[in-house]
Amino acid sequence: MSVENHRGIVEYSSERVVIAVSEGHLVLTGEELMIGFVYQEEITITGRFRRVEFCR
Repeated sequence: MSVENHRGIVEYSSERVVIAVSEGHLVLTGEELMIGFVYQEEITITGRFRRVEFCR
């Protein structure tokens, strides 16, 4: 999964990744989650996703 226009990584583990975005947080949960790469405006996360949530 690729996330553009992010504000940074808030939390990271192999089962949960929280990414700050302009209007809240994107919460990814699953298994074997890994950060593929981080650029200034884009992050790529790989693994088996169970849930994707947007929280304000």
